[in-house]
Amino acid sequence: DTPVEILHCVLLGIIKYLLRETIAQLSGDKKQDLKAYLEGVGQDGFPSKIDSHAMVHYHGSLNGKDFCIFVQVAPFALYAIAPPDLRFTWISLSHLAAHLYMSHIDVTSYNLDFTRTIDHFVLHASKTPHFYSVVKPKLHILCHILAFTSRFGPAQLSATEAFESSNKTIRNCIMHTTHQNPSQDVALQFANNLVVQHLVDG
Repeated sequence: DTPVEILHCVLLGIIKYLLRETIAQLSGDKKQDLKAYLEGVGQDGFPSKIDSHAMVHYHGSLNGKDFCIFVQVAPFALYAIAPPDLRFTWISLSHLAAHLYMSHIDVTSYNLDFTRTIDHFVLHASKTPHFYSVVKPKLHILCHILAFTSRFGPAQLSATEAFESSNKTIRNCIMHTTHQNPSQDVALQFANNLVVQHLVDG
């Protein structure tokens, strides 16, 4: 009875699958065009700059933040590159992602809008050859988000991006240990960090 977790369900799920299939079908020239379009997009409101080379050539190594940025610029970047069915799929997916990351909602109107938005995405995705790559259990789970928004509020409240970022810290702690007892070494490192923080804070 936990709410739908949108990081793995949407960003590292549907968007990742669709991006992989979209770039796989592009020719070399169109990949270069996509890189140029991504670099030409205004990047003022984004938390980090778009690395167009990594998005096109290393899309399998991107993280949730990169997919979040790409889904916002995809309708503009793919406008002259992708066929109409794929372009409409990305536009509807952008609308869906925007709905999922709303922080304040009116549950009744939100549920109606979300139902319409996810239906549009499924309709447009079903017209592309990539539909079977995108239709995974994650899309089915996403259809149940209405039950959770009525009980728990916006999906963004259950987002785990902030907690996932601590994985980097833990991984760095493990890299600097003897690997004999990594759990104890990480716990000691965190305890030492808390002691230093306590001393610095006074």
